[in-house]
Amino acid sequence: MRRRCKKFLAPVSEVSPFNDYAKKGLKDWTTYLGPTKDFDEMVFNLKPLSDQNGNTIAALVNKVLSLERAMHIL
Repeated sequence: MRRRCKKFLAPVSEVSPFNDYAKKGLKDWTTYLGPTKDFDEMVFNLKPLSDQNGNTIAALVNKVLSLERAMHIL
């Protein structure tokens, strides 16, 4: 069983799989796996929500929900 360890958080209005392989992971697209042997990447297209200036924010948190990375996107 693969260990789920990180979660992506961001305000988005749409999420779609990049290819047929990514469709398998669409249900859990916000959850990232730790290192997993023979697991190929899954890529998702996101349409972010933004404020009136077109800015948004995204974060990657670890399994105990402490902030690991955050970015302000212009």
